[in-house]
Amino acid sequence: MGLRGAGNALLVPLNSTVQSIADLKGKTISVPFASTAHAFLLRAVQNQGWDPNKEVRIVTQAPEIGGSALKSGQIDAHADFVPFGELFPFRGFSRKILDGESTGVTTTHGIQVRSDFAQKYPEIVIAYLRAALEGDRLIRENPEAIAEQYQKWTGIEAEVFYAFHGPQGIQTRDYTLKPEVIAAIANAAQTLKVLKKTAHDIDVGTFVDDRYIREAAKQSGYDYEARLKNYDAVPLGATDYEGHAVTNPKEAGQIWVAGEPKVRLYNSIPATFQALKVLEKQIFACRKRCSPDRQPTPKRTREN
Repeated sequence: MGLRGAGNALLVPLNSTVQSIADLKGKTISVPFASTAHAFLLRAVQNQGWDPNKEVRIVTQAPEIGGSALKSGQIDAHADFVPFGELFPFRGFSRKILDGESTGVTTTHGIQVRSDFAQKYPEIVIAYLRAALEGDRLIRENPEAIAEQYQKWTGIEAEVFYAFHGPQGIQTRDYTLKPEVIAAIANAAQTLKVLKKTAHDIDVGTFVDDRYIREAAKQSGYDYEARLKNYDAVPLGATDYEGHAVTNPKEAGQIWVAGEPKVRLYNSIPATFQALKVLEKQIFACRKRCSPDRQPTPKRTREN
């Protein structure tokens, strides 16, 4: 989840001349219809003062199709949700020109269950949610190892997974149904009306139910009410790789060196790039005398 919209993004092909959404008037933009990325795109278009049904051509494409279309230049832009807004630029065939945080449309991911099934088998629903809470705990405790494992499971690079789910990550994985989440679901319902998928108002309160996650949290030893009021991100370490205090997480940087079990943390962007220069010199020197498996290789530099 991204309360301020993080996770949604608007992308263009790498060699496109488009630099901002203002350059897309009259162009074709694809997006998975009825997703949070769709709501983000509609808000971004409306913020330009445009009619989304007249001044841009919005077509539906699943993420995988949108990625291929970006590669081949078949579309002018593609809007999508986590992880594709970071994954496609990471793989080098697209550029991000607009981030979801610019519109403030909350990014939501949730679990749905048929009401009749939940009422008949509440213990199964609660057990499933407890397993999800346990997965969240494992990611919080060791995000690097889970990211590496996730790459094996899905093919999504570990660096991208870590950028979303590591400390101060793009996504929060908050298990509580915060007011912003419920508002985002209501906004999605309005998107359905814009798409003419329904002519009726949808009462979100009739199908948003937190009793199961509340019970799962209780059985797992968590305080649901405390978490409901808590908006803190997963914290970075108190000290960085060189022993300096990390006083402002937003100014910190990280480098993941291939083969190292933990990401290196630095207390500032300048310190991060200085460390990167040192690593690059070490790599250059090592290539002359070290075997390939002993060469330090930065996987990725990340600024929070």
